[in-house]
Amino acid sequence: QLDIEVSFSIVPWKRALLMVEKGSADALLDVFRTPDRLNSFWFPDEPMNQTETALFCTGCDNRVTLDKSIFIGKTLVINRGYRYSRFGNDPDIQKISVNSFEQGFRMLASYRADYYLVNRYVGLFTLSELNLKGIRVFEEGIEDPSPVYLGFHRSDRLFPLHHKFSDSLRQFKQSDEYRKILQRYGVESALQTQDKTRANVSEQM
Repeated sequence: QLDIEVSFSIVPWKRALLMVEKGSADALLDVFRTPDRLNSFWFPDEPMNQTETALFCTGCDNRVTLDKSIFIGKTLVINRGYRYSRFGNDPDIQKISVNSFEQGFRMLASYRADYYLVNRYVGLFTLSELNLKGIRVFEEGIEDPSPVYLGFHRSDRLFPLHHKFSDSLRQFKQSDEYRKILQRYGVESALQTQDKTRANVSEQM
């Protein structure tokens, strides 16, 4: 809608951050707005979406309360270069780092690991694409959903664009095209299921 030609590159997360910070790339998709990044990025007012980290597992009860004890004698898969608020940074938990979502889920499917800490909606979509069976996601989230942004390299050249992008994205989220995207990737149904689960928990409390 902004009539801008874009080229996309898929690289490891730490490299992607460095590329945009240094200006060799113009923008980074799905980045958290943190105080240490304000000197390197322009952040639009409108977030791309809300992200929630969840725990996936094989052969486990995904309804139990999440605490550190479930990792005793187990192995946790994490994505290399990602930041985690719970479990992923705990030195007492045995961890394996991977470079891709596919690699992480295939480790679960082959029983080379027990748990995988990853974005809930990305994980559900990846499982659908890979057609892997027997892998479950915990109903309880690791943390509250947080906004993620298309972060632009902090330069004078890109300052006007991050404002234009924010306005255009806000309008686009009201369209049928946006809802179709959510349906295509299973995000809308996942959000509805999550809302029902939270409502049931509230009623029980």
